[in-house]
Amino acid sequence: MVPVADLKVSETPAEFNGLAAQIARHWRTYLPRTSKRLEKAGEFRDHVLRLEEQAGDILYEAIAVRKLSHDQAMELVRDSGVFPPEESSRPTT
Repeated sequence: MVPVADLKVSETPAEFNGLAAQIARHWRTYLPRTSKRLEKAGEFRDHVLRLEEQAGDILYEAIAVRKLSHDQAMELVRDSGVFPPEESSRPTT
């Protein structure tokens, strides 16, 4: 995985910040075909914002309710599919 600091600023739309920016960068870097398809359909922004909301819900539940550390909570977010593996490493159906 490419560290976030190594990604160019232009790879993330200005409308995203924080967690949404991380999600958008991840999708554009590791799922470029899917990202382009979503962008062409005008759905990329909404998709990223839905994933950000999902991640936020997971983080809240993990940190505020279950009293997990931020690292443990982020692991739950990663396991949830918000940050899926590269398209090339995903099994084809």
